Formats: sequence, structure tokens, C-alpha cells
Amino acid sequence: MKTIALISSLDTKEEEILYAKQLIEKKGLFTFLIDLSTRRLENIHADLSAKEILEAAGIWENQILKMEKADCISVMEKAAESAVQKAYADGRFQGILCIGGGQNARMAAEAMKQLPFGLPKMIVSPLISGKRTIEQFVGAKDIILKHSMVDFSGLNSISREVIYQCVQAMAGMVIHPYRRVDTNKTKIGMTMLGVTTRFADGIVKGMEEEVVCFHANGTGGRCYEEMIRQGVFDISLDANLHEVTCEMLGGFCEGAPGRLEAAGQAGIPILCVPGAVDVLDYYFEEGETARPDRFEERKHVFHNANICHTKAFPEEMHMLGAEVAKRLNRAKGPVTVVLPDDGFCEAGRKGQELCDPEADQAFAEALKSELDKGVRVLEVEGNINDKACIDLCIQEVQKWIEKR
Repeated sequence: MKTIALISSLDTKEEEILYAKQLIEKKGLFTFLIDLSTRRLENIHADLSAKEILEAAGIWENQILKMEKADCISVMEKAAESAVQKAYADGRFQGILCIGGGQNARMAAEAMKQLPFGLPKMIVSPLISGKRTIEQFVGAKDIILKHSMVDFSGLNSISREVIYQCVQAMAGMVIHPYRRVDTNKTKIGMTMLGVTTRFADGIVKGMEEEVVCFHANGTGGRCYEEMIRQGVFDISLDANLHEVTCEMLGGFCEGAPGRLEAAGQAGIPILCVPGAVDVLDYYFEEGETARPDRFEERKHVFHNANICHTKAFPEEMHMLGAEVAKRLNRAKGPVTVVLPDDGFCEAGRKGQELCDPEADQAFAEALKSELDKGVRVLEVEGNINDKACIDLCIQEVQKWIEKR
């Protein structure tokens, strides 16, 4: 029978967890209660007790009870990661739901991040709101978040409704899991942003193989690298290096360090197009007037009401070219670089706001001078979003597909 794991601290959320357990069992499903308590370590309702979780990690009750709260949470967080992974590997559950406040949600999130893509994972918490809170709970994983509106301190008409909705959603995913259909098609991973959407659309529509796109926004790149490490893709069409720029120079889309490395380590073919490598972006709150240093010196264009794209300086582009070359040189598989001569994003083409041939040339020259001789470099007339660039990339990928 299908089983849903309920993960939380039973010393503070027992009433809510038992209500969820009752709802799940009414659906004809089983439950598996994982207790993350850090003070009362044993509970008669727990299927995996806090004491068991800690002892499996070599932490004993007398040790945890002497710790400060922050240290307790940190210790339980690490211990739960391994315990939840093992429980899943042993087939103890097919979906996992956390009902909690800040402490519970954070510990459960770290455990859920160790579980595979596709397994239903959900966190309901009053902390699923506010500035920059989503990252700590989701990271680069497929975790579903629901803002509970109210805090969980006993059951009431609102908290009952929130828990009920979460249980129904989780039950639906567990009862009706997605069934993947394996095909013989080559799987191609590709990065993109709004400023290279026309390129991405051209690739997707121009190929019969499966192309999966990732938004290079600081999280998308991490997801991309993680899926490459998991062996999901046969070919990497890395057509947006904006996150490399953010890693080195800062910007709104920071958060994906080490881009280009997973595909190189995996040895799969890499087709690299430096989409948006010239864009340094900033996020401005409504009404904000403060601007970063040297902002007025940069060519810039607002992508929307909050995000402003600015052009990297030639000296920055030279540095980026050298860094991209260094990462590509470490690749164990074949690498081809495609360099369009009229801009690496839509606003970078001739006559547009971010057009700066000197900066683009600085990147291209540094890249070509630092690349190993085994890396192919193809130069093409036009912008990255033009048909000539799209067609050339399709031809190169098709050659690798035919060799497979």
C-alpha cells in the first residue's frame, strides 16, 4: 500500500500531525511518522523516533539535552538527512509532507533535499513567505511549498483547512504518480534566459530529440548541473552563461557556482554558446533610487519594472572569456564553442541598447587564446538569436547524435 511520511517535531506539532495522519488513513493510505523533536525524544506515535534518528548518527540523549537550541537543530538536521534517505531507500514511503513552523520546516527541508526528483515532497509553514525565504527550503530541488497563513499551535478552523488541503494534494500525487515513458531519443539539456528565448525556441522546434530547458537565474543552473550529475542528459547545449558572469561579478542571478563543470566531469559532449555572458543585472525595489558603483557608466536597459540589464565592461569580458576557457579545458568529452559576431543577447545586437563590439571582442579573444587546441571554435555571422546561429548549433548537435 502507498505510504505518506509525515515529518515534524511531535513534541510541538503532535496534534497537527495526528490530524493529518487521520486524514491520510481515511484515504486508504498508510502513514510513516518521522519525529524531529530535540527535547522529548520518544513518542508512542512515531514510526521513526527522534532518539533512533540521533543514535543512528552517533548522538545520544544525554548529549542532545545539554545543547543549546540552535545546536540541537543543527545536529538533528544532519542526522535526519541520513535517516530519511535510508527510510526512503528501504521503501518506507512514496511521498513526504512536513507540517511545521520555522524549525520544523528547515530541518525537514534539508532532509527532503536528499531525496530524488519526482518523489512528492511538500512543506506547509508560516515561513513560506517574505523576502529570500524560498531558497532555504527549496534550493535546487522539486519541493512544493504552501504558505499556511497561520502558525501551528493546536488545531482550529483555519489550520484544519490548510492541513486538509495539503493532505489531499499529497494523496493525489502518491495515488496517481507520473509514469515516465522511456524513449530512445537523445536527451539534450539546454540553458536559456528571456534575452535568448528566440535561440532556445529555435533549437526546441528545430530538433526531433528531447530538449529540456533550464532558466539560468541562479537556481536553474544549479538544477541543470545536478541533473547532469545524475546522468539525465546525453548532450549539454549550454547556451546561457549568465550565471558565470553573476558568480564572478555579482548580480541578481547569483547562486549557481561552478557552472560548466558537471558536463565536463561527466564527459558528455558540450556545445557552448555564451548567451548573456555580457549581461550584469541588478534588481531594484519599487521607488528605489540608489544605484551600484559605476552603474551610470554602463549601457543598460530595463528588462521589466525591477530588473535592469547592464553591459559588462571590456576588461570584465576579457576576464570572463579566460574563465570560461579554463572551465571548458577541463572537460573530459568533446567541446565545441559557437561565437556569434553580433551580440550574445537580443539587446546586444547592432543598434540595440547593450551593443558594445569592443566588449564582445574582448570576451571572444580571451576565450580563443586560452582554449586548448582540442576545443573547436565556430564563428557565425549574426546575433545569438538569429537563424544562422540556431541552424549551426542544430547541425553540430546532430553530428553528435549520429555518432551515438
